[in-house]
Amino acid sequence: METIKPAIVGVVQPSSERDHNSDADQDSFRRVLLPWVRFEFYDEHSVDSLYESVAKMRLSAIVFASNSLTHPAIYEASNAAAASIQRAVSGGMGVVVLQQ
Repeated sequence: METIKPAIVGVVQPSSERDHNSDADQDSFRRVLLPWVRFEFYDEHSVDSLYESVAKMRLSAIVFASNSLTHPAIYEASNAAAASIQRAVSGGMGVVVLQQ
């Protein structure tokens, strides 16, 4: 039996976008039924935890959901973590930016 290590995908989404846009909530991501993908969700209050995971090379990818990079707290945290993000990308982590 083959064992597949799950891909951990960090999804960044402002709470206002998550709460007010029915097409962009966490359930939309959870409907992707792939047994090897596990989503972890972050918003402006928990984005620092995301970048701790990036620095530890825990994530297979980051998804910046729609309007996430326009949120000041997420934007600032992303800028502050630019070097960690670059190291992780160089190590194989993917980055996806979704925008409407």
